[in-house]
Amino acid sequence: MTAPTCPDWMWEGQGFLDVQLELRSLYDIRSIRKLYHNYKHLYPWVLFWGQNWWARRPVYLDTKGLDLTSIPSQSKVEVTRFQDRDGLSLFAISNPNLVAGLAFRFNGISIGIPVQKIAVVE
Repeated sequence: MTAPTCPDWMWEGQGFLDVQLELRSLYDIRSIRKLYHNYKHLYPWVLFWGQNWWARRPVYLDTKGLDLTSIPSQSKVEVTRFQDRDGLSLFAISNPNLVAGLAFRFNGISIGIPVQKIAVVE
């Protein structure tokens, strides 16, 4: 019997089906079950990861207030800021080349860039 094939993005998940609930505008268990059903023969685990990001009603502020001067342009790292309904800042970070050791500043505080392709940092 040959090994089943799977989409490339599944290998990046290290054998887990990663359902990032915080990226869904609406929680719908039926759509999650359907997604899992398509891959359950390959992977017996589902990782539900969610921080109820959308319920906080974030407002997009682009790079307002961010000091991004320490991030080299060739890194392709992008940082954008959101502010939730309570005034707390959230940062959406894209690090497509998985560059380590980078940081940006906000309100005088240094915030490290995670070594992952997409992250939300509070």
